[in-house]
Amino acid sequence: MQKGSSIRVAAAQTGLTAHVIRAWQKRYHLLDPARSEGGHRLYSAADMQRLSLVAQATRLGHPISSVAQLPDAELRQMLTTAAAAQTPPVPQEAQNLSVSTPSAQAKAEDLKAEIMAALERIDARAIDEILERADIALGWQGLLQRVIAPTAVAIGDGWRAGTLMATHEHIFTATVRKFLGSFYLQHSRTENAPRIVIATPQGQVHELGALLVAATAENVGWDATYLGPNLPVTDIIGAAVRRQAKVIALSIIYPLDDPALHYRLKQMKRLLPAGLHLMVGGSGAYAYQETLKAIGAATPDNLMDVAAHLDQLRLQPQLTPAPRPDSQPAPAAPAQRQLLHARS
Repeated sequence: MQKGSSIRVAAAQTGLTAHVIRAWQKRYHLLDPARSEGGHRLYSAADMQRLSLVAQATRLGHPISSVAQLPDAELRQMLTTAAAAQTPPVPQEAQNLSVSTPSAQAKAEDLKAEIMAALERIDARAIDEILERADIALGWQGLLQRVIAPTAVAIGDGWRAGTLMATHEHIFTATVRKFLGSFYLQHSRTENAPRIVIATPQGQVHELGALLVAATAENVGWDATYLGPNLPVTDIIGAAVRRQAKVIALSIIYPLDDPALHYRLKQMKRLLPAGLHLMVGGSGAYAYQETLKAIGAATPDNLMDVAAHLDQLRLQPQLTPAPRPDSQPAPAAPAQRQLLHARS
């Protein structure tokens, strides 16, 4: 019988996440762990020691691409040299979002600055590596709330000010979408997890905020289906009904003065089946606040509020949404716009 530890044990002992371990194996061939008869990875003591060494090196700022193939002896020497120079790795408490420390905030600011510099170079691979380091240093929610979300705001501000091009936003969004996608595919959830459908309404083409809501929902135990940007109201409701979702979440970023969006939001409220909750957020949601209040939509200010609101809704009884007689929901969004996972 093969012996070894599960990926959850390896993650707990090395301070990494299962997501990062899998990503390092797939992208950089860091390890080749044994497999159980059922096909699950089994990590030996030597495997976990190597993971720990590489994790410590990345916390010192070394890109994973530059250390993944180094032998263990060289990694140890690198860490010994850093310790002698009094360059300690990021403290363990900085990896926990619930602990707001100056060092954690400083680390987040440094990571955001690195992303912006990589973005100027149009270097998607570097951004991907920085996101991995942020995941290790700050944890998943820290990555979402302290790095990706504020970086997206900075990119949007730069685009409006003319200091950044639309290309920069597209590169960042594509890289984040790919990074979050690997998380969705690796994430486990219970069969009875409440379901949420996320999209941007017609006329809203900026999707990064919606992607972050989907990742946040998954991380707090919801079964999230991300439909994509710029969708008609009937498509969104139709998909939510078919998924037997409890919540529809919409992201509004730009433009801020679309008169048609006021009509679409009111249309969504009119067609919304009983038992299906509506949540609307994003940096542009404030411009539609009067309409959102009139239709009774929840309007969280940030990702932490999103998580808190979903926790509250989770405690409410599940009602199976059914379309109203006057609604004609369109078929669910095409497969290419579905979440990177979608279970029937």
